[in-house]
Amino acid sequence: MRKVDGTAEIRLLRHYPWRLEERRDLDGAVQFKVWNELEDQGMAVSTTDDQHRFEARRSPRASNYPYTAFDKISERVDMKRPSSHRGTGCAWFHLKSDIVKPATKNVGIAECTTPEGMPLKFIGFDGSGATETFMAVDAKRRPVDLKEMTPPADLIDPSSWGFTVGD
Repeated sequence: MRKVDGTAEIRLLRHYPWRLEERRDLDGAVQFKVWNELEDQGMAVSTTDDQHRFEARRSPRASNYPYTAFDKISERVDMKRPSSHRGTGCAWFHLKSDIVKPATKNVGIAECTTPEGMPLKFIGFDGSGATETFMAVDAKRRPVDLKEMTPPADLIDPSSWGFTVGD
């Protein structure tokens, strides 16, 4: 699936239990994350002109751990608003996060998700009034090869991050 708004493009792939999300902003910033939904483990790479980050994480197996390692979503609340986008049905969910305090006003995330869990529409807003609205422009059900879930070489090449790599 490919989703866009005026400033960025997001690509989503699923090869259950693996899930990939790649975001490329017009300013050149890239965020790439892939994780295993069953084991709640994965990796994330992000890069901008002056900052690069690579991390691999696994959430504790404790059942009371409040969020997953990557999305930090602690609860999905069904808004009881069925919808559709480009001929595909979806349902709106308000996503609650432990990193956003309940007392914070004008902050939130909502997405319209297919029964398979793919978000066709996404609305995120923060206290400053900034809003992101992504809509799927291309969604296909097809087999996804696990090789497609690996980060592009240019994102993890140490020399592109300014490291000298010896033989």
